[in-house]
Amino acid sequence: NAPNSSGTWYYGACVDPVSGESSTDNNCSAGVRVAVTSDDHGDTRGRATRVEPGSTTRGRLERAGDLDYFRVQVGEAGEVGEAGMLTAETSGFADTTGYLYDASGRRFAGNANSGAAYNFRLSRLVAAGTYYVRVSGHAGRSTGAYVLSVRFDDGGGSHGPGPGSGGRAGEKFRDCDLCPEMVVVPAGTFRMGAPESERHSHHWERPVHPVSVPSFAMGVHEVTFAEWDACVAEGGCDGYRPLDSDLDWGRGDRPVSSMNWHDAQRYVEWLSEKTGRTYRLPSEAEWEYAARAGTTTPFHTGGTITPQQANYDGRYSYPSGDYDLNGFYRGEALPVGSFAPNAFGLHDVHGNAWEWVQDCWSEHYEGAPSDGRAWVRGSCSSDDRVLRGGSSVSSPVYLRSAHRGGDFAGSRYFDYGFRVARTL
Repeated sequence: NAPNSSGTWYYGACVDPVSGESSTDNNCSAGVRVAVTSDDHGDTRGRATRVEPGSTTRGRLERAGDLDYFRVQVGEAGEVGEAGMLTAETSGFADTTGYLYDASGRRFAGNANSGAAYNFRLSRLVAAGTYYVRVSGHAGRSTGAYVLSVRFDDGGGSHGPGPGSGGRAGEKFRDCDLCPEMVVVPAGTFRMGAPESERHSHHWERPVHPVSVPSFAMGVHEVTFAEWDACVAEGGCDGYRPLDSDLDWGRGDRPVSSMNWHDAQRYVEWLSEKTGRTYRLPSEAEWEYAARAGTTTPFHTGGTITPQQANYDGRYSYPSGDYDLNGFYRGEALPVGSFAPNAFGLHDVHGNAWEWVQDCWSEHYEGAPSDGRAWVRGSCSSDDRVLRGGSSVSSPVYLRSAHRGGDFAGSRYFDYGFRVARTL
């Protein structure tokens, strides 16, 4: 990645002609380069520059179509088993795109250009072995100088429990830097639904029935725009970039909106493939169990709720249902985590954004599973699915822990979002 004395650009490792050792030093002296000109745009992994995890190196892409490969060794040669999270990212003024390959040449992460800073960030759960990071100009454009940083987390950080290993109730973790923060929800039994005595309840919330829910992990927050955009940046989520509801609410750490049920499925598929864990939407029973967090009242806050406890249309009151034109109404989604969590550590289960769950819509709970599984009968034939929690523009009636909303799975209403679950 440096010119020789005649000004011709080369890329690949700087190799000492005596020792044969490669260097990531970009200031190679004449005569110690791999003789690969930038006219050769083929697979150069065999001449890749070695980069140690935890280090940085400088590079430069002078012409459109140039490629740089960097070799990263994770763990000891011949070691088997899961190792941890490998992350590679660029910084600087170059407009770069990155791809991550395994030793066989299979690409399994890439196209992670941020679109804003013109740098990329890749993060992937990997086993011990040899990996290659490819750096190229974004959309084939000529770039310039960049800095590549590579780091590796061997699991001593906050990555979550593996399949079948359970986890401590209340334990929080992320399975990757770009993944939603999760919390382990304890196993337990609760009574699902609302009795007739609960004000403004509906027949489709009955009969009240016992459900035993195994331990699982659930998103501490609703999925945010930033987390969704990370999926799109890595080539997932069908490339769908929802607007911030066309209402100028902002993106970043606000709940991603204009989501349909199928969008949520694409996200959990990407998350599962990226981490090697089983991510999914929560079942309706899991959602209500986690939202209640041991309570039996209409809200986890008790018999009523206030605009200081959740984001909703505070011009309406509960349980009276009265309307006050001068009541407190924000009229927009707020950054996730703006209010105190419930006893299980979950924020915003009441209000902010409606949340899709896995279940098909059903007009009642007759015959519903008693083990926490999603119920996939009812109106699955018409592709109607269930939404929970209410939104920033909902009256408190729709925020109740037992309230069930339903809509066509393809609906992208402006306040529809979702929260993820993960099997332990």
